[in-house]
Amino acid sequence: MRIFEIFDQEGRLLAFEVDNAGLGRRRACRLLFEVPGCRPVRRPKSLSWLREDSFCEADIEGVRFAIEEPFGDSSRYWIGPNPPRAVPQIEMARKAFEHSRGPTAWVRIVVVVLFAAAVAAIAAAKLVNR
Repeated sequence: MRIFEIFDQEGRLLAFEVDNAGLGRRRACRLLFEVPGCRPVRRPKSLSWLREDSFCEADIEGVRFAIEEPFGDSSRYWIGPNPPRAVPQIEMARKAFEHSRGPTAWVRIVVVVLFAAAVAAIAAAKLVNR
C-alpha cells in the first residue's frame, strides 16, 4: 500500500494519506482499529461515500484520530490526529497501513469485470422491459 506522509515545518509527521483504490472505507477503519490501544469511536455509516468526508474516528492511547476522504471524491484517504499535530501514536497508525497488503492485481481485474457485467445486465434488462 502506498503511503504519502505529511510533515510539519520541523519535519515531524503530522498525518499520512493512502491510496483508496481497492481499500474501501470499512477496511481502512478496520486497519486503524487494529492498532494496539485503539478504541473505535465512529464507523462509516451506510452510503457514507455519498454524504460524509470524515467517516471514521478512533482513540489511540487518548489521542483522537480520524480518517477522511477530502472533497468526497479524492483518490486518497487522509489519516491523522484530529486536530492535526505531531503525536507518537501517528507512527503506530502508519505502520498498521504500511504492513497491510492491498488487493492483488487479479482481484482488482475481477472486481472491474464483475462491475461491468452487472452494469451490462442492468442495461439489458431495461432494454428488454421497454
